[in-house]
Amino acid sequence: MIKKIIILSIIFLVTSCDYIQYSPHETLNTDIVYNKKNLELISNNAIKVKDKFTFTLISDSHFAFDTLKMAVKRINNLEIKSDFTIHLGDIADNGLTNEYRISNKIMKKLEHPFLVVLGNHDCLSSGKEIFKNLYGSSDFSFVYGNSKFIIINSNSWEFLDQNVPNLDWLEDQLSDRLLHKHVFVLAHISPFTRGFDTEKEERYKNLMKNYNVTYSIHGHNHKFWKGDYYEDGVEYILLDNIQDHNYVIISVDGDDVNFELKAFSGSL
Repeated sequence: MIKKIIILSIIFLVTSCDYIQYSPHETLNTDIVYNKKNLELISNNAIKVKDKFTFTLISDSHFAFDTLKMAVKRINNLEIKSDFTIHLGDIADNGLTNEYRISNKIMKKLEHPFLVVLGNHDCLSSGKEIFKNLYGSSDFSFVYGNSKFIIINSNSWEFLDQNVPNLDWLEDQLSDRLLHKHVFVLAHISPFTRGFDTEKEERYKNLMKNYNVTYSIHGHNHKFWKGDYYEDGVEYILLDNIQDHNYVIISVDGDDVNFELKAFSGSL
């Protein structure tokens, strides 16, 4: 009996080695910077795209690895295939190496490119360094079809000694607004949520309005919400966490932008 227990214990440790981490300060070095790699794939696809495409949004998977697997499976099986998926942040829960490693391994199962936004939980422990090594800069933009996408770090409390969010950079990215039919700004924390620098809220709000941003898209709150928060004509979207079994599909077709909140269920 003791021998059986020892054997079973060894099997458990071997099969669950991905979940073992001996220090919260362990970092993750990789030869692939996934946001950079996938942006190249997106840019290559963009050459063929004009005014019609679809992208998918998920957020706040934290340690819900099985649910993330389920979401990836459902997204891969969509009847109208997504051109890319964006994870709105908190892909890790405590900023640990293994959380990043496991979640990224699952995201790689997507049958199209994916991008990851920096979340506040991603910054814990050695998470800031891990995110930079694994995904690259937390502020970046790209053009796809008739639209521009701007991703910005809005985790002000995790960067108290830095200029976060960098609204000068954001305004510079918005300055070519007239060249694009639609502009989407994506950040983990919305301007009206705790964790965003309150001294920057007014300017962020005005940038969204003055540059006629199509959607300002966020995660963090773990509760879906969509609407004109400031009653100034700008639509904000707050995504559920992945454990609520929801994701968002946005389809662009010329002048039209169609929004769908998609529920999923079932087993892996």
